[in-house]
Amino acid sequence: MGRHSQHSRTSTRTRTSARALPSRTIVTYALIVVVALAVGLAAFFGLRQLSSRNAAAPAESPSATSAPGDVVSFTPADVGSCLNWSLDDKGQVTSFERADCETPHRFEVASREDLRTYPSSKFADDAPRPDITQQALLRQELCRNAVLQYVDGRLDPSGRFVVSSILPPESKWAEGDRTMLCGVQSNDAAGNILETTGRVAQVDQARTYEPGTCAAIDDASQITAVPCEQPHQLEALSIVDLAKDFPDSQPTVEEQDELLEETCTQAAIDYLGGGEDGEKSLYKSGLQPYWIPLQPESWSGGSHSTNCFLTHATTDSGFSDITGTAKDLPALQLNGEPLPETPAPVTSAPSSDDDTTTAE
Repeated sequence: MGRHSQHSRTSTRTRTSARALPSRTIVTYALIVVVALAVGLAAFFGLRQLSSRNAAAPAESPSATSAPGDVVSFTPADVGSCLNWSLDDKGQVTSFERADCETPHRFEVASREDLRTYPSSKFADDAPRPDITQQALLRQELCRNAVLQYVDGRLDPSGRFVVSSILPPESKWAEGDRTMLCGVQSNDAAGNILETTGRVAQVDQARTYEPGTCAAIDDASQITAVPCEQPHQLEALSIVDLAKDFPDSQPTVEEQDELLEETCTQAAIDYLGGGEDGEKSLYKSGLQPYWIPLQPESWSGGSHSTNCFLTHATTDSGFSDITGTAKDLPALQLNGEPLPETPAPVTSAPSSDDDTTTAE
């Protein structure tokens, strides 16, 4: 029994081809809920981590502009700027600087706020730097609407970008700098801030995994890429750009299912060697092709890609723990056990006309 049996399914759709290949046997809705929870939690912890890092950095910029009261701001970045930085061995931010948005960066600025006006007494000259709770409140009250306006409403709530903020380092805060940058960033499930390329309103916002990536769903419903030798529930086969098949309209979940059932089954066959060998390996593995259709709010928010995966469904509607990669079936384990023997696939018997001889 997999440890994710608590995720119920509301319906079951199966597809068995003429070649006796298994197909998707778990409903998409269950994992959609998992993904929504995972993204929400990843965003929360990621924002917390950025805020805590800012307590020690970023470093002051020599070209910083003046803030109200002739206090030099920690950064000249303004609306539309993209920022990047590095981390030293101690996890402190270094090389905090503006970057071309078409090159790798970690933050895109949507607004520049002066905390002296919110309200004036709370962030006076002798006020301490906002703690984690205060920063979360500031993001909600000052940043969220600013970001949505900046991207013209195109922000997938389940996508790879989240609303975030950057405060001055402690040294600049002590000097009176009350600048806060609102913007967007992308986090992994561990809270690490990822580099992205391109402006958020112009790129695919879908959170996808490269083929060959194994992903685990933990007890907090976070989906995290892990080494395939560790227990996991999903193995990515391919990334499907749905906009190529639906260039002029938003596809329904049913339309996506119809396309992805065939696409992901073929992706599984190709991933396992292609042709007849791939078909045999898929059947022998007992794994099922699986996908996550995009919901309307994700499509309108700027996402148009999804993954084809391999997974293994349990009889109680959960996910088995998989160890190893489907590309190495002899070493693959389900819930700590070797793959069970699979019965020989059913083949059609030759017709009587084919094996009847005529006596002369």
